Amino acid sequence: MIIEINSVKKIYRNRCVLNIPSLTLAQPVIYGVVGENGAGKSTFLKLIAGLEPVSQGEISYNGKPLSAETIKQITYVSQSPYLLKRSVYDNIIYPLRLRQVPENEAHTRVEKMMAMLQIESLRDRGAHRLSAGETQKVALARALVFEPEVLLLDEPTANIDSDTIALIERVLKDRKGMMTMHISHNRDQVKRLCDEVLHLSKGELLTTEY
Repeated sequence: MIIEINSVKKIYRNRCVLNIPSLTLAQPVIYGVVGENGAGKSTFLKLIAGLEPVSQGEISYNGKPLSAETIKQITYVSQSPYLLKRSVYDNIIYPLRLRQVPENEAHTRVEKMMAMLQIESLRDRGAHRLSAGETQKVALARALVFEPEVLLLDEPTANIDSDTIALIERVLKDRKGMMTMHISHNRDQVKRLCDEVLHLSKGELLTTEY
């Protein structure tokens, strides 16, 4: 997928919090999104995901406006992800059932994803009983299981242990062909993981180097 951003502004309460004149994003690049608190990073990802409308300008996806079919190929994971009040297995299989993937195939995908993220032992545990690191891994498994074209991550490794961080980084690196946008305040992680860096400050795109 190619995402083109043209003259996009996001305005809250008469204040412009994001201003991106022109930017093109493409698969299979891993983009790091960096900047100080309040720079507009989360807003940027939410606009791309279609979770918030732009105030001015346009975002196109393969040359077309956002549509229901396009949304099915994009997934967003927040820093504090919301999980359904169900088992880990039910959370991960949920997007496959929404897309009417045959049950046998869906089950196979879920089992493979749980193995990849080392959460097989959590299969039947209620989502409300998970630690912060376990919650992040389950949320990432749910995001990846339907093989999206675009993965948007808002600080997916904040406040979790180093072993879990290393595992999540390996999984993200192994997802070939996907566009990933990853907000992080960890400079070393950005250098390890990302192909290109988008640096935001006060809602403006300053540079693509870090």
